[in-house]
Amino acid sequence: MAFSWLGAPRKDPRDAASLLAELGPGRLLAGASTEELAWAVRKPDRAGLEGAVRCFASEEFTTRHPGHRRVPGTARDLLLRHARSHRPGDLAVLERRLLRTPADRVRRS
Repeated sequence: MAFSWLGAPRKDPRDAASLLAELGPGRLLAGASTEELAWAVRKPDRAGLEGAVRCFASEEFTTRHPGHRRVPGTARDLLLRHARSHRPGDLAVLERRLLRTPADRVRRS
């Protein structure tokens, strides 16, 4: 729900409601673990994916989760696919910040 709220388009970005809509989801998501955020990426609509990309591409995500930026492949692929088609400016940032979980890596013997 917070991702959808964060990703919803705003008509007038200078009014108080838009400011609250911009800052509120970040405060709600601040206490969530990376695993919870990654799980929530699987459920949202387009506005939710837009908000999720904004959340994971933000500086707050990196500073809040410096050693816990590993997300499952499904969530990572959804975020990268959405960023590639709708937010190309965030694509390189997401590729650097979203690390794969150890289980997603291919190991060679």
